[in-house]
Amino acid sequence: MPFHLCSKNSHSLFAPPAPVIDPWPIHSGLGYRGAEYKPTDGDYAYYEAARTRLLLTERGQVALRSGGLIARIASDVVSVDRALLGPGDRVVEQGVCFRPRHAAVAFWDDKLTEDEENLICGVYYVATDINKPKNRQLTIRSWWPRPSAFVGSALEVGWWSPACEAWYQNRLRQIANRTADLISSVEWKKNLKLERKCIPYLEGVEKCSKLILTSTAAQFHG
Repeated sequence: MPFHLCSKNSHSLFAPPAPVIDPWPIHSGLGYRGAEYKPTDGDYAYYEAARTRLLLTERGQVALRSGGLIARIASDVVSVDRALLGPGDRVVEQGVCFRPRHAAVAFWDDKLTEDEENLICGVYYVATDINKPKNRQLTIRSWWPRPSAFVGSALEVGWWSPACEAWYQNRLRQIANRTADLISSVEWKKNLKLERKCIPYLEGVEKCSKLILTSTAAQFHG
């Protein structure tokens, strides 16, 4: 599950500058590939090595606190104990701010950048036109679904469930058996789509959970 370990800073109530968005992010994740790109065993080994290098830095502990698939991938590389080390020295410049209403202090925690999430998930930007290998029409394909595809899917139930682990291990077996291909963002969302009849059930669970937590909090403070 995602969680935060924050540092308190009474002098830095400003938000960090908004990141510059590259309209053609060929250097994000694992970079740009030409049309009809098919990864090799060497490509996957490079992805694993690059991902491991990132996760063995202090960014690995941020990944563990991110929850979901990002945290599960990170847990194969670094100990979950590292998630408790807290934010880094540059959290105010690079992290996310939580400030209670009318509070004189702000609370900061580290946050992965989109480029870091793309690297962890094994994202490539692949050209779509074989006749124009240098065009700017790109599709995002990846070894694993990005958070935007995983959150809200049938697997995202608030914690890493047995169903999530079974899906994860099956995907690893496909990769090991060389039967797995890169999947586009659209295909990931379609493959992980939440069954329509499950939505009212999950909404009901969330509503009941809120009622229980509100009641418990009222009793505690009362």
